[in-house]
Amino acid sequence: MLPEYKNDRLRLAGWLLNLEERLRFTGRREYDEVMGYFDKTKRATKLDWIWYGRFKQLLEYKREYHTFTISKCDAKHKKLRRWVIRQREMEKDNRLPLERKEMMVAAGFAFTHCICSRKRKYTSQQEDAWNVMYGMLVNYKEKHGHCNVCFHDKANRKLAVWVNTQRTAHKEGKMTQEREHRLEMLGFVWSIRV
Repeated sequence: MLPEYKNDRLRLAGWLLNLEERLRFTGRREYDEVMGYFDKTKRATKLDWIWYGRFKQLLEYKREYHTFTISKCDAKHKKLRRWVIRQREMEKDNRLPLERKEMMVAAGFAFTHCICSRKRKYTSQQEDAWNVMYGMLVNYKEKHGHCNVCFHDKANRKLAVWVNTQRTAHKEGKMTQEREHRLEMLGFVWSIRV
């Protein structure tokens, strides 16, 4: 656990950061009085309480979501996500002060961010749309004897775009094994050289 003086600093920093975010563009007197305390000579002090405030928010995020990983899609925690990325970059460049690094490590934060490969989940609408296009590809193969749909064929332009999308998804590793297997059973060619 953190020493008592650091807990007090975290509480104060969290309160100040919340105050700043709540009152930033309102022009309210309370905000101006608090911010007036930090003149140009005290910039380091202001940056310190901002850091401690973000760290407190990170601890609260961890307590609520049981992880330090913040999704790109999480609009509510966008600022906190940027702050976490910046801390990782600073640690990588050896610019993060040792005291701060030790606090983050003590809280369980890992500076080496691992990207977990999750199995992609599709909605039923996406799955249905994929199956419709797959059916069109099956029909195309029965008619033409191959799965190489040409972009110049105006009647099959949509299918050609879909085929290209499948190749891209396969190349980037974003395709499920089931879909990959179904296409391979059809005789799908993953790479075409012109």
